[in-house]
Amino acid sequence: MLIRDIARWGLALTLPTACQTGGPTPLPSSLVSAVETAELPPLWDAPDSPQWLSEFRVGIQSHDVGLTGHTHEDGENLALEVLFPEPADLLPAPFAPSPILGVSLNRVGDTSHGYAGITWQFDLFHPRVFWDLALGVAVHNGKVNRHPGHAALGSRVLFRESIAIGYRLTDTQSLALAFDHISNANLANYNDGIDTIGVRYGIRF
Repeated sequence: MLIRDIARWGLALTLPTACQTGGPTPLPSSLVSAVETAELPPLWDAPDSPQWLSEFRVGIQSHDVGLTGHTHEDGENLALEVLFPEPADLLPAPFAPSPILGVSLNRVGDTSHGYAGITWQFDLFHPRVFWDLALGVAVHNGKVNRHPGHAALGSRVLFRESIAIGYRLTDTQSLALAFDHISNANLANYNDGIDTIGVRYGIRF
């Protein structure tokens, strides 16, 4: 209403005044109606969702929990992950994987790693319940050989697998319980591997 009132008065002030003591010359009713019903352009354009980004995830993980082996390291990890849209026409939904990039940063200075890969998401017994499966490779800053208090990971580049079960809070937000594993699949002299488990929040675009 404020913008339309300003428009009405702006038009009125451009017309010659016929009265010495009155306000602006009254506008014809047809012109007033046209101003009130006009489709005015927005003052600004709302930002578009990034077309190259599908989802952003952040989580807290318990580090080196030893589900598939021994525990060597401590602390918690901050996990950050981005998903990209599925490549068009690669595979029919829901089998088309989403490319992913992520990092897992250890709070106390033990092994952190970055990774890349692909992930699939499938609904379970309810439309809001889903599970994720991810496969890829990771690069870490930990120990390759045996050192006290550290996992001997054998090689700088490792395989990474992840599985999660989650719940969609809304159409764009979710919570999940996720398990991640990195190791070299016994292709090096040492292969302690590292397991992490934690909770993850995701927001889709």
